[in-house]
Amino acid sequence: MSFVLRAIDGRTCPIFVCDVCEERIDRAEDGAALWLVPSRGPYTDVREILHTHKGDCFVRMELKIRELRPDFWLADLGLAEHLYCLNRNCPTENPERAERNAHSLAGE
Repeated sequence: MSFVLRAIDGRTCPIFVCDVCEERIDRAEDGAALWLVPSRGPYTDVREILHTHKGDCFVRMELKIRELRPDFWLADLGLAEHLYCLNRNCPTENPERAERNAHSLAGE
């Protein structure tokens, strides 16, 4: 599920949802981005990024991956750092407009 659009206070908003508990990740500092890396052989492009709350949800996902995919290990990055990297790798030409539109979507 990870990145979804939800109606919040009559507005459609993009949010991160935990792939374990399916609850909203309210703060970037509370979340983690996770992906599978082959434990042997060449490194391949990552196909899917999972998102979880740090703590219990992260541990539950890690245990599930170990059980289902023992040939992979789980790489992770804090959600705040993940968002920073995403922004650097996919910059906007007009950050002021993006910020203004984001504030409008948030009802501010």
